[in-house]
Amino acid sequence: MPRVLLGQAGLTPLPLGQRAARMPRIRTTLFSRQLLRSPRMNPTTLADFLDLSYRPDLGIVAARWTRPTASHELRAGYQEVLRYAATCDSCRHWLVDSRRRLEVDSRDVHWLTTVFYPLLRQHLGDHVYLAFLVAPYQLDDVHDETLPPLPHTHGDYCSLNQFTDEGEAVRWLCSRG
Repeated sequence: MPRVLLGQAGLTPLPLGQRAARMPRIRTTLFSRQLLRSPRMNPTTLADFLDLSYRPDLGIVAARWTRPTASHELRAGYQEVLRYAATCDSCRHWLVDSRRRLEVDSRDVHWLTTVFYPLLRQHLGDHVYLAFLVAPYQLDDVHDETLPPLPHTHGDYCSLNQFTDEGEAVRWLCSRG
């Protein structure tokens, strides 16, 4: 499978004819250091904290954080989710399971909203829907008055919502175009 490069210069997704029709459950193995600019991580390290799977029947990419992560791991993980989604058909619906991440750093939220989210439409070619699955105690972890309440649409590139029930999150994703 060709490697998809991430970076501020741009990501080139695979042509539709080359996208996999069915993607198996995998542990992540590749990431881009161009946008990350952090210490080098090997595939074992990345696989230690992020599990990716694709549900072709629902058109949902699931990203499950398997342990608490440092900021550089979080950023590498999201870049890997974007790379993985670019190889799937119907990659516009993401279930992000953050229940095992204990803390949310407002700097990471800022990076997501100002750097990462704007890349989604550019690299995936359409509006992306992200359903964040969180534990009940995580609902008020980020106290940043500059962020709009959820659900929220960021420009023309993505819409976000937050759930404590996976079934509700999947239903929300499936109800989005």
